[in-house]
Amino acid sequence: SLGPFPALNPEFVVRADPDIIMIGDGSATGLAQRPGWAAMRAVQQQRICAFKPEQGDVLVRPGPRMALAAQLVLQCVRDTMR
Repeated sequence: SLGPFPALNPEFVVRADPDIIMIGDGSATGLAQRPGWAAMRAVQQQRICAFKPEQGDVLVRPGPRMALAAQLVLQCVRDTMR
């Protein structure tokens, strides 16, 4: 089991070549400068959702705000896939 907050090897992320990247805004700066990341679809097409700390809190803490978390993810997908 990877647990609730798995640590992913950056090479795994590059190989996965995601369509969308969802990340905290504090970690979003300089994504294209990370080794291999400039070649990823999500970075090339600017399909990146950078969540503010209060949004990240909603996304990672299970509880009564799960519907809000789902709305945040849906909004991200809608905005980036246009």
